Formats: sequence, structure tokens, C-alpha cells
Amino acid sequence: MRRRSTFRWLGLILLVMCVLPTVMFYAWGPPINGGATGATQLGFLQAGESAALLRPGHFNSWKKREGELRLRDAKLNITNCEPKTDIAFIKTHKTGGTTVMQILHRFGYLRNTSFLLPHNDINDLYPHGLLNPNLYLPPIQHGHGILTYHAVYDRRSIIKHLSENSTFFTIIREPLSHLKSTFSYYRLSRLMEDYESTEMEAMIKFLEDPGRYDTKFNTDSPSRPVSFTRNPMALELGFPVDKLQNTAGDPSSEEIKNFLQRISRDLDLVMIMEYFEESLVLLRRLMCWDLQDILYLRYNSYEYSNVTVPPVLVDIHKRWDTVDYALYDHFNRTLWGKIQKEGNDFRQELNHFKDVENKVRTHCASPKDHLPTIVERSPWNQQFLIDSTFCTWLKASHMCYWTLLRDRSLKFHMSTDPRKTTPLSNRKQPFFVKLSRKLRVSSGIHSPPFCLLCGEVQKYCSDHEYVSHIYQEGHISSSQSSSNRLELQGWHGGDPLPPA
Repeated sequence: MRRRSTFRWLGLILLVMCVLPTVMFYAWGPPINGGATGATQLGFLQAGESAALLRPGHFNSWKKREGELRLRDAKLNITNCEPKTDIAFIKTHKTGGTTVMQILHRFGYLRNTSFLLPHNDINDLYPHGLLNPNLYLPPIQHGHGILTYHAVYDRRSIIKHLSENSTFFTIIREPLSHLKSTFSYYRLSRLMEDYESTEMEAMIKFLEDPGRYDTKFNTDSPSRPVSFTRNPMALELGFPVDKLQNTAGDPSSEEIKNFLQRISRDLDLVMIMEYFEESLVLLRRLMCWDLQDILYLRYNSYEYSNVTVPPVLVDIHKRWDTVDYALYDHFNRTLWGKIQKEGNDFRQELNHFKDVENKVRTHCASPKDHLPTIVERSPWNQQFLIDSTFCTWLKASHMCYWTLLRDRSLKFHMSTDPRKTTPLSNRKQPFFVKLSRKLRVSSGIHSPPFCLLCGEVQKYCSDHEYVSHIYQEGHISSSQSSSNRLELQGWHGGDPLPPA
């Protein structure tokens, strides 16, 4: 009887010894595929509970899961490179450059980056204002980080202001489409004596003999492009005016070949306006940014009547605009060559970007009391919130950004106490102001210390944008800057296109 009882105890002990490790593995060990989905496993760790895996005896399991997370992040293409912040954007006229500038404005403004800022007029750096120190503001802290305003490309003068490691890029457009936009925007029918008609009808007349109407080049004034119609994009990218005579009607000329080789060597990316989304995805990958950094609303987009240009006039335009056609053809091929090298997931990212872009446009065009919405994490973006603040900085105009950036710069340089030269949002004792429920100009916030360029701020920024700015600078608390407390007045500073 005693021997049978002993065997029972021995059996029970053996059973416990066999079962207990399995129970502990399921209770404390990492989930297995059969027990939870990949999303649940990631959520378990991302919720801050990964420390539970550091119990005695489980260090190897935790290290294994850490390795899996790093491998996952590498595949997500979010954390496996350092975002680039030194940027030289060569902004060309009538090519979608203002929309790109908006993206760079938002990116740099929210990070307190030092812009190379025109002083009194937003076009002061054009065409060669970088050579005149009186036309731009000195940098904040250790140097300029971003150039995004009109300036004729001159790498040597740009490098004097920006880091040599800056990423250089630009954007161009199909030349005939560029001519239509230029004719409409600048009302070039005025170049044609005693010709009264629509701009597109005038353009057809112009193409019959372009050399008769547009023969002068601008080399000094920021109020107009170097050339309206004759190779305007190439001239803004540094093609010499005195070489144009050697290129008329000959896209294979040595001058054009040398120019394309130099631009290909100098610029990290040439965006194409007709493939704007594809270009932005390439830019995101080049800069190692998050997808939310390239979201945009299109600005300065003007409607002009669609007109069919007869083939004979297209041929005349190609002879007149030879360098621009060669430039466009070359970099259009280059763009698609870059896309092909990006791999199979490029199309997936492009489709995701378009979906998020449409979601953002729709949400930001909704009434102000519309509930925030979440954009979930993807291989190309961290999870982020589309709320009033996000929409505010997405919709702010280039003139508002330029004004706020100059105001920030002037306040920085007017400070005589070195301890106050850190970004305002980092100061320990910010200024506070009591805002009325209905914000008025007379409330006193359009005055120092909140702004220095107060008149221009009132001209170019809405009240809501300005209140968001002084909150961003650390002047007021979050409850005071809440859009729910304000009756929004004024326009948003620009005219973005409605949602697609």
C-alpha cells in the first residue's frame, strides 16, 4: 500500500515537471503565430509591455523579439535612415514650385529650421540676390538650412550659405504646357502690339513668330522671370543667355549636352510636374522623410482654356524653346529610370500616398468642428492625427509662412541675451495673454512681444493661423490657442484647390 502511494507521488511529480515548463512558456513567453496575429503581437510590445519579457530566464526571448522589431522597421523604411534637413530647392516659375515650397515651409517651420529668407520682398533672391547680403536675413544659430525661394541656380553662391551636404532638387514642366501657363498668368498678350483677344488666342498668334514679340531677357529685376518664353526653365537652372544662339533648333548641340550633364551631376532629383505624386514619393525616399511630410494642397493653380496648338506651331516652339525641350525629355526619362530602380513597392507607396492625400484634403475642407481622424501606421509613415492644427499648417499660404519665418528670425536676432536665443517653444517662462471668446485685432496680440512684423502678419495670415503660430512659439497655452475658443476671421492666406 505504501509502495503504491509512493508511485502515485512520483507520477504526480513527473507530470508537474513535464507540464509546468509548457504552462510557463505560454504564460510568460512570446506569443506564437497560432496564438495571436502579427498585429496583436506588435501591439503588445508597442503598448509598453515589452518589459514583461525581461523576467529571469526570458532575456533570450526578448532579444529575439527585439531583433524581429528591428527587422520589421527596416522593412517599413521608416527608421533605417536619418531624415535630411539641409535642402536647396531651385524654384522655377510656373512649374508647381509654390506647392513644393509649401511642403518645405511646413517641414522647416515646425522644426525651427533656419531658412535663407528674402528680407523685404519674397522674390528678393531672384535672379541673383544671393550675391547681395542686404537682400536676405542672417541665419538663426549655426547657419541656413533651407533655400526654397526663387533664385537662379548658382551652386557656388548657394553653397556659401548652405551646407555642402545639402540635397539639391528642382521641378520642371512640359514646355508647351509651361508656355500656356506663363501666357495666362503674366498676360503676355501685352507683349503683342494692338492685339486684343483671349490669352490663348494671343499665344497662337505669338507662336507664328515668337522672335518678333519676346526678344529681351531680364537679368536684374525680381518682378519677372529671366525669360517669359525662350528656354525659361533652363535659364533659371543656370544655362548662359549668351549660349542660346548656338542651340536654336539643335537639341544635340554641345552646349545642351554639357548643360544636361552638369545638371544631372549637380541635382539629386529633378521633379516633373506632370508626375507630381510620383516625384513626391521619390523625394520622400531621397530625404528619408515620413509620408505626412510630403502631403500638400496645390497653390497658385490657375485655369486657362484648353487650346489645341497646330503641329506646325509646335515645331516652331521646339526650335524656339530647344533647351527646355531637351531638358524636359532628359529628366522625364531620368525620373522613370529612378522609379524603375525603386522596386515593386513603389507603386504600393504611391497608391497609399494618393489615398492618404485624398483623406487629408477631404478632412481639412470639412467644418472646423469635424472630429479628428487618424492615419494608421504604414510601411511609409508613422501613425498621425489629422486635426485642426495639422490642417492649419497644411493650408497656410506661402506669404503667411514667409512672414512668420521672418518675424521669428528678427525676434531671434533682436534678442541681446544669449540665454534667450533658443527657440521660443523651449523657453521655460513663456508669455501669456488672455484671449477673448471672439478674437479681435484690438485684443493686443498683434503687437510685441508676440510679433515684430505685426502689420504684415495681419495682412498675410488669418487670425487662426497667427494664434496657432504664437502658441507654436510658446507665447500662449494650448487652451488659449484652441480653435474651439475662437470665431475664425479672415481667409487662410491662400486659395487651395477643393478636394479631388
